[in-house]
Amino acid sequence: MIGETTVLITGKRGNGKSLKAVGLMKQEIAAGRPVFASNFNGLRVQGVQVLDNPREWESLPTGSILFVDEAQRFWRSRRSGDPPAEVQAMETQRHLGITIVLLTQQPTYLDKHIRGLVDLHHHLMLEVGGKASRMWTWKRCMDDPEDATTRSEADQSVFLFPSSDFADYDSAEVHTIKPKVPRKLKLVAVSLIVLAGLFWFAIHRAHSIGGKPSGETRDQAGVPAVGGTPADPVRSGKRTISYATAEEYIHQVTPRIPAAPWTAPAFDGRQVVADPRVFCMSSSAGVDASGTVRDETCSCVTEQGTTYAMPVKSCAQLAAQGEIYNPFRKPEVERLAVNEDPPPVDAPADTPTLSGGNSQPFGTLASYGTLDAK
Repeated sequence: MIGETTVLITGKRGNGKSLKAVGLMKQEIAAGRPVFASNFNGLRVQGVQVLDNPREWESLPTGSILFVDEAQRFWRSRRSGDPPAEVQAMETQRHLGITIVLLTQQPTYLDKHIRGLVDLHHHLMLEVGGKASRMWTWKRCMDDPEDATTRSEADQSVFLFPSSDFADYDSAEVHTIKPKVPRKLKLVAVSLIVLAGLFWFAIHRAHSIGGKPSGETRDQAGVPAVGGTPADPVRSGKRTISYATAEEYIHQVTPRIPAAPWTAPAFDGRQVVADPRVFCMSSSAGVDASGTVRDETCSCVTEQGTTYAMPVKSCAQLAAQGEIYNPFRKPEVERLAVNEDPPPVDAPADTPTLSGGNSQPFGTLASYGTLDAK
């Protein structure tokens, strides 16, 4: 049973205002309360009495409840002046035990004096699908129920449209107003479609990479196609490599050592085409040419110019003694045969040498001093 004195139900056409009112009428009839209604089109709720002029609400029996549809037709918002007598009387309607439920599209359509008397406000907005509305409820009238801050102060609920109540009144709104899909929901749907497309592309790409003929994926050095393994080498002819899931493909192309991409399982079958070489330079502790004290250092690089990490002791040994013997390295004559006519390299006429200055020796391969041409 409704305990408030003045109740306001707002919402756009077809958002369920009349359905909400019909449900409340049946609730109040079940509670044994006299129920009256004004301005409802074809209302057929058993037990509801019609009041032709809602401005005569003071004539209703004590304890009655009056429902007024499109209430702005009777109490439209005024610019100035004193409110009508029946509106002023609403200030004390509690003494008569009468409740008035007003329905309108926007709160500001109603007389400001009435809005100030509202002690329960429901605002309805149609949900996607047209079978329910989201309902915001306040303990007073909110002039702008669409405002986000205002809605954050409300109690929220979902009003499911009872299909049985559609037969209790005539409303063309229910059949003509089509629910619109919210823009945020559209964006979510588009995002899901894009993600699905990317997932399909990843799977398709995995199949494409694995399904190329091995002859097309070899380079001039005879490197086998990606995806071959030592236990299952890539043979001449066509071979299909496929992955059941995107996770499996990701595993195949993820390096075991993050800094070394070629350590991914997909490259396990590739042949080694280079003989690694390491060159090191060390400097012992001392004072450099600028007079700054330096600690002992040692660093190494490969033949590709990349930094190579090595224990300091081994680094210093290579810096002092040079490379160790490599039985896998091709003989110099065989390597030079690759280039039949290597370009001549002329030594400079004057070779720079280091002559000692006032600084102390500062390394095995280098010491700090002045650079002179002798």
